[in-house]
Amino acid sequence: MNLQLGNTEEYIDGQLTGNLGEILIRCNNVLYVRGVPEDEELEDADQD
Repeated sequence: MNLQLGNTEEYIDGQLTGNLGEILIRCNNVLYVRGVPEDEELEDADQD
């Protein structure tokens, strides 16, 4: 399974460690995927 994600962020131990931008994850390296609720997406778009 391959995943292409945009506006990605990296969290380690619950702390934001950085913005990664657009990434491609290949093979079986996916442990957890969480979507952003729609209201958060709209707030982020308004700030840009």
